[in-house]
Amino acid sequence: MRQIREILRWVYEVGLPARAVARTVRCTHPTVLELVRRFESAGGQWPLPDNLTDSALEEWLYPRPSGRPRQRPEPDWGAIHRALRQRHVTLEQLWQQSKVAHPDGYQYTQFATHYREYVRTLQVVFHRIYHPGESLFVDYAGDPVPVVDPETGHVHAGHLFVAVLGYSHDTFLELHPDETRASWIQGHQHAFAFFGGVPRLVVPDNPRALIRDRQRDVVLDPTYQEMAAHYHVGVVPARPRHPRDKAKVETGVKIAERAVLGPLENQEVGPLIGWTAAQHDVAMPRDRLNQAPFQKLPGSRWSWFDQDERSRLQPLPAHPFEDGDWRDATVYPHYPMIVDKCYYSVPFHLVGQVVQVRVTASTVEIFADHQRVASHPRAVRPGTYHTIRDPRPPHHQAMAHGWSPEAFLQQARQIGPTWARLFDTLLQRVPVPEPVDPRLRGLVRLHDPCAPTVLEQAAERALTTDITTTRGITAFCRALASSGAPSTDERHPSPPHANLRGPAYYQQEDNCPVTSPSH
Repeated sequence: MRQIREILRWVYEVGLPARAVARTVRCTHPTVLELVRRFESAGGQWPLPDNLTDSALEEWLYPRPSGRPRQRPEPDWGAIHRALRQRHVTLEQLWQQSKVAHPDGYQYTQFATHYREYVRTLQVVFHRIYHPGESLFVDYAGDPVPVVDPETGHVHAGHLFVAVLGYSHDTFLELHPDETRASWIQGHQHAFAFFGGVPRLVVPDNPRALIRDRQRDVVLDPTYQEMAAHYHVGVVPARPRHPRDKAKVETGVKIAERAVLGPLENQEVGPLIGWTAAQHDVAMPRDRLNQAPFQKLPGSRWSWFDQDERSRLQPLPAHPFEDGDWRDATVYPHYPMIVDKCYYSVPFHLVGQVVQVRVTASTVEIFADHQRVASHPRAVRPGTYHTIRDPRPPHHQAMAHGWSPEAFLQQARQIGPTWARLFDTLLQRVPVPEPVDPRLRGLVRLHDPCAPTVLEQAAERALTTDITTTRGITAFCRALASSGAPSTDERHPSPPHANLRGPAYYQQEDNCPVTSPSH
């Protein structure tokens, strides 16, 4: 599916130029302009309605055409340019080969014209002029910083996170234990808090932790993309093997390495002790770097930022971004989906579908077609059920209401006091309202085949012998029903016998068993 929503957000909310958007999604900038033209011609307004799904948005802007328009295939100009480096190869020969593969392609005149336009774009270096509050470049330094654990004495590798504003060159430095997605996002959040605002664009490197499918296309990690949407910032990753796309941070990394790693390599100070002290030791050269005067320009990084760039940054959101993990899950026939061996219910009309799940430290959110359909507090103990009653079918809601503890006790009281006492005992042992103990549902099935007097006597035997399983109580009912037991609850004592001691026997001190001490 096209990334229509993200392109519109970058154009209307972030104000990203068409060419920058095209580099992000790996398409031509006329494609971006065409999307904007379609959106404005259709009377669209940003922000989009919350109930507008991705499928409806695509069908609205790109309706299925009634006929198939003619479109000439675009040759691979890079392959043609490389082929011309070979001897005895001409442009006309390559055009003839292209016509054989694509008979409806360009004629030779247009073929040569488009190729000359492609050659003009090669070996061109663009000097970018950065405006206040426009862009932030982020990356990690190449060499790690040694950090010593004060408790174990083990030396850990600290990764130096570097964030540089494009206009003022104001620099943020922070040590991280690794370069995972969580560390990248934490570095972004702390950099935004350090600057006191958010720029319009963030230009990261092309790391595996943030970018998916880096060979054919640039696809941002869902959590990283969600973080960008939370801070209303556009993300334009640098192209692989194109250091000019992030020249600011490349220079900032070199300066940071000289300021932080230089003293360590020159053995002026020892390894940093502890992560807290290490962050403090990194903040000191960071502040010196930002307050040091420029060599060829008046002022410093901090003065340029304070005078011109601070007021141009976007305000920070009211709540910080909560890092979460995106997963795909299938909705089972009894409409839950499983996350970390815990069960969370979703609307029953999504049975059999694959939904997107966002898991944070405190919540589990379920999305279907870009719409949140359910939200649950995250369970801690495996096997826990989180059920919401509204999305369930009406007959399931009625069944769940009938399986409540109050409903079970009310049905048991209609049989008799002993049967109700048995149910109350079982509910006290398993105080889980939903799902209810399966033994209660099994005992309710005995109401029809067994008379209330039989159930009362079976309950009395179960409480006396402490046999409360469904199989045991069912056996009591069958035995009482087959023996033709009287309908009253009168109990006949057993005749006296020499082998029957009775409870009074064990109340005598001489007959109490005593455990002999072990030798």
